[in-house]
Amino acid sequence: MALLTLGVVGKKKCYPGDDSCFPTSDDFKDLETRLSSSLIYPSNVLGWRSIGPASLHNGRLDTNHVPYVATFATTSSDVKEVMKFVNEFDLLFSVKSTGHCYSGNCMSQDSFHLDLTKMKEISYDEASSTVTIEPGSNFDALYALNEETRTQSVGGMCGTVGPVGFSLGGGHGPLIRSYGLGADQIVSVDMILSNGEPLTVTEESDKDLFWALRGGGGGTFGVVTSMTLKTYRAPEQLISYSCNYPLKTTSDETVGEEIVGDCSFANHTSLKAWHDTRWFGKVPMKMRNYMATSFAQQGFDGKNVAKITIEAVINSENMMSSFFGIQTGGAVREGSEGSAVSDAFRGSEMLLEADANWITKMNDEKEINWTKGIGDDVHNLDDFKGAYVNEPDPQIEDFEDRFWGDKFEKLQEIKRRVDVGDIFWQWQGVYSEDKPTNPQ
Repeated sequence: MALLTLGVVGKKKCYPGDDSCFPTSDDFKDLETRLSSSLIYPSNVLGWRSIGPASLHNGRLDTNHVPYVATFATTSSDVKEVMKFVNEFDLLFSVKSTGHCYSGNCMSQDSFHLDLTKMKEISYDEASSTVTIEPGSNFDALYALNEETRTQSVGGMCGTVGPVGFSLGGGHGPLIRSYGLGADQIVSVDMILSNGEPLTVTEESDKDLFWALRGGGGGTFGVVTSMTLKTYRAPEQLISYSCNYPLKTTSDETVGEEIVGDCSFANHTSLKAWHDTRWFGKVPMKMRNYMATSFAQQGFDGKNVAKITIEAVINSENMMSSFFGIQTGGAVREGSEGSAVSDAFRGSEMLLEADANWITKMNDEKEINWTKGIGDDVHNLDDFKGAYVNEPDPQIEDFEDRFWGDKFEKLQEIKRRVDVGDIFWQWQGVYSEDKPTNPQ
């Protein structure tokens, strides 16, 4: 089968105010006649709140992320028309699914922004034991479908996160040691390319592009309109084991000492029943957020990282600041050649994340410095590498190496082949030639 080849890259983008290339009002009106939803501009205050920066889950992203115009897609036809328009006029483009891009790279200043939150179809195929899901759907919907079909899926802890974006960036959660990462669950991807052409990608149809979509990040190679994912037979019973440990100021003498926590077992009828008892994502208001992640490599020194993290958490004045770990290993270490997920992620023992959440803008500098400080201290330890594509420090400049390591060059080659004009061009994303600038 011949590989898809679209052409060369390097076209200069056209920005608002450039009358030599920017679309006229009549051009936008003509496009609107071909869409199922209206175009929405920042001047439409009520409409803009539902689609502009206020629609993102990170309240900190209220500046430098304001598109020129936006629209909701409800069908693949909408996506196709928008991509043809953006490509024709060489516009800066951005796209989001559920809005959980905490670094803000799914919404760009002065861009034509495409919102996929209304594309929420989800279905289960018993014969193949797979689900097909659109980008606007989330884990609450997927776990509810799992409950109905007595299946379980590899997914995250926050119910409002979308499985599509989750899987494109790698995807971690409670089942990854048994079944692999979210990226490993991808069976096929339906997408619209930068020239507006539809494409179904499987390992058989385009092995390299399929590889890139499994960990290369969202909004990078095309607009994903649906994705088919593996599911697994659910157990009859699920047992959880939880412990609470006392947190106290540390010293060289006490770090690493054995402690006894308050531990308990609990029975659950399903993964969803367990998930619904967790606090993750159940915050009554939108918070301002900043993250920093790194991967603890095999044999890492737990005492070093414990001293850094415990003291940082204790000394934080913010009760909503946290540092948490996701255990990796197991099936995560399989399938490195079949995906773009970094070797730092595949070979790790844990993903560790500093996470600050706060309410008011006046605290931005303090909370960002706290997160960056602890994140940098951990990353600089000898046995820590990389960063997680979906939950990074948005200010790291060497993201190419942190996210993908030596797989980045292959990702660039694939992007040059499928993304004419570098239409899918975002900070901390795979780029063809010119590195995007940091909007933070």
